[in-house]
Amino acid sequence: MIIGQVKSQCEAKTSADLCGGLIGAYADVVYGSIQDLDATPLEVCEGLSFCPKQINQTELDDYIQTILEDRPDDNIPTPSGQSTYTVLHLTDVHIDLLYQEVTNFI
Repeated sequence: MIIGQVKSQCEAKTSADLCGGLIGAYADVVYGSIQDLDATPLEVCEGLSFCPKQINQTELDDYIQTILEDRPDDNIPTPSGQSTYTVLHLTDVHIDLLYQEVTNFI
């Protein structure tokens, strides 16, 4: 069944000879890869365009409520009035002891 679907989709885009050669050369590899996927049959079917995509319709208000369920509280701290500090945070610093300014890479 899968080979037939692939062949019909391929032939809709290119020649039957080319499709036959590609399928003959790669069918076992592709089929083995599909078997190794961590996916449901529906995901494989949709991913290979063998069946129509399933659309789950959700009401906007329900969707917003679902997203906001794990939202943290709005407990924004009040400024303390204490002194603040200026901090310079450097990351991914590399030291090159052989670096010379205006040196060509080559």
